[in-house]
Amino acid sequence: MNIQKRIKEQGYTLAQVASQLTNQRGGKGISQGSLSTALNGNPSIDKLQEIANVIGIPLSELVSDKGSIPVNAIIRHGSTYYEAHDIETLKSIIKKIEESK
Repeated sequence: MNIQKRIKEQGYTLAQVASQLTNQRGGKGISQGSLSTALNGNPSIDKLQEIANVIGIPLSELVSDKGSIPVNAIIRHGSTYYEAHDIETLKSIIKKIEESK
């Protein structure tokens, strides 16, 4: 389960996700460092559910290792280059390119 990778596959940065998470005071936003620490430790199911909600995927997909098929692809779209090493990242890149049209 590589949650940071899943976040990036969905087109988000850790900073973007951290800014949307609930902090200890009940407000919005935690530091990127706090999010990284939580993900490298033992995040609660509630925090994982919140992350999944922010990036728009089901919790089961966030914590699943299924579907990670290794590929090596470099995609050029205009002057931008993308690199993918699994199907999910490739799909995410294709979606991003399609949405940019």
